[in-house]
Amino acid sequence: MKRGIKLLAAACALSLMFAFRVPEASALKCAAPPKPVTEEMAYSALTFKGTLVSETSNSSTFRVSTWWKGDSSQATVTLKANIWIKFELGEEYIVFVGKQNGELSPNLCGNTALSSDLDVKPLGPGTPVLSPPELENLALEATTLGTIIVSIMGLIGVIRSRLF
Repeated sequence: MKRGIKLLAAACALSLMFAFRVPEASALKCAAPPKPVTEEMAYSALTFKGTLVSETSNSSTFRVSTWWKGDSSQATVTLKANIWIKFELGEEYIVFVGKQNGELSPNLCGNTALSSDLDVKPLGPGTPVLSPPELENLALEATTLGTIIVSIMGLIGVIRSRLF
């Protein structure tokens, strides 16, 4: 009799376990919506707009076009990959980056998204990255300007020496 009651209790417990559906749960879902972009930028190590140019199982490399926070002369950034954020090669993203244990990676449960899906007006215009051809043009312009100034100074010197 005791054995029958134990079996009946076990069967009831087992049937109750399957009778109620448990809502889907995932360790990869964020509990709260992301913070405002200005707040996230404040605690991020880097914030930039960039295009994914290469990806491995361990890292994602972006060609940066605009910086909001970080070294604005840096044209590329390589981040440690994580399983929460999936990037597509060739797509442009706004990336909010954290630094943990010396490694850079996109902030978890943050605003990192395709640039077309995120309003960055609150962040301001940002600082564009000069590409290498623009830097070469800048150097050429500086050299040309320097040559013109030296030539004018020389011409003034020649004219003055002839007048006096």
